[in-house]
Amino acid sequence: MIEIKGIPAPYPKAIGDNWLSRALLAVNGLLLHLSPGLFAYQIFIRAQANPTVSHLLQETVETSEALRLEKQPLVAQ
Repeated sequence: MIEIKGIPAPYPKAIGDNWLSRALLAVNGLLLHLSPGLFAYQIFIRAQANPTVSHLLQETVETSEALRLEKQPLVAQ
């Protein structure tokens, strides 16, 4: 995983953009620093995909064949 981030609840969307929603958003933001897993409305995860087994197998077969063809002696006819 590259990054994990807690997303606060969308109080301004739920109850309108006013002092109460901004205060709840600020409190939620502070609590997110303490425990994102507990106080996050959503969790944002940025990850790097690993290659699949089938992709690794195909790459191995192609590379092996290319190496095999390189190593074959030339046959004079």
